[in-house]
Amino acid sequence: MIDACREEVEGLHRFIEDWLRGSCERSPAAYEPIERALDESFVILHPCGSRSSRAELLPAFFEAHATGGPELRVRIRHREARELGPDLALVVYEEWHLGPETNGRLSSALFRVEDGTPRWLHLHESRLEGEPPES
Repeated sequence: MIDACREEVEGLHRFIEDWLRGSCERSPAAYEPIERALDESFVILHPCGSRSSRAELLPAFFEAHATGGPELRVRIRHREARELGPDLALVVYEEWHLGPETNGRLSSALFRVEDGTPRWLHLHESRLEGEPPES
């Protein structure tokens, strides 16, 4: 279960990089990975302190297609994970957006794992100071 959650963090962020770079098509079919990954009850707490539900986040992120530019790179490092129960896991990781504007986040993601598939329940992101990873 822990490995599946770690892999989910990596996989969804590969999608996020492709989406923001515009290296995938802007279509509902191409957008399915994020829609499948986020539980209906998903909530994100953004670094600025605001909160978004899945219903608020998905349309806004769809509109963000290709806004990061072709040079954007998203890097994940220092993933730490632990089981919280028979179907719950927590993954804490650094997320770095490298490009014209480099910024980092320390993120805590809560997952429910059903039939071996992690679903994002809750994500809390805090601004991260420090040195970004090598691209």
